[in-house]
Amino acid sequence: MKKNPITVAGKLDQCFLFMYRCPVEMVRNYIPPIFEIVTYRGQAIIGVVVSDLKQMRPYYFPKWTGVSYSHIAYRVYVRYTPPGKPTLQGLYFVRSDANSAFMKWSGNLLTNYQFHRANIYIHRTSDQFTVRVNHSDDGLGNAEAVLELAELDKLASDSIFPTLDEAKRVLHYEPYAFAVDESRRVINVVKVTRDETKWVETPVVQKQAKFDYLDHLFGNTLHHELTLCVNSIEYRWDKAVEYPLCRKEVGK
Repeated sequence: MKKNPITVAGKLDQCFLFMYRCPVEMVRNYIPPIFEIVTYRGQAIIGVVVSDLKQMRPYYFPKWTGVSYSHIAYRVYVRYTPPGKPTLQGLYFVRSDANSAFMKWSGNLLTNYQFHRANIYIHRTSDQFTVRVNHSDDGLGNAEAVLELAELDKLASDSIFPTLDEAKRVLHYEPYAFAVDESRRVINVVKVTRDETKWVETPVVQKQAKFDYLDHLFGNTLHHELTLCVNSIEYRWDKAVEYPLCRKEVGK
């Protein structure tokens, strides 16, 4: 079955991006070799997005038909060069968690973004954001994080970035998602369409954060760089564009 076969629209609500770095050699085994891992000073970039998604639906359907749920996704920054076309930079999804059995089922049916079912608790006040994840279906998705909603004014002393502005520039991801559909022998490219003038990222103070899945993959080689609060924004995931996959490009 073709993946991402239709354009899907919705709204990102109370969205937070947890940004980490990790030695690139620790990441390579989890990314198909067709994709080039984006690095900065020899470090791969891993992002965890925590958000409430509202009114997710086929693009031409009315909003009232949409599904709303909480979503956590683990992504690695990569590049892909389609045959005869310019290189694209975007995200490879290593794992997704949703607090909806329907979204786990439909997400795995219609995408390659590796959906799991988990309980996700998100709470936001005027000055604090809290997320807790438990009872994930494979036991690896549990997480807990607390953010202070005050604007961050400097990076940690061990950051690989020289300035906060440079970190924000590098960590701002391009709006593409990539996947490999081995059953159909294709590379799947989805463009995320959003109003870039309304895409506002604000660095916030991270009090604590623990994502069991990241610990499972990378252990103590993983280091936090930055956490960003993103304004609520309407967006859509466009219907996938497919490119042929060669046999040598599949193996890890």
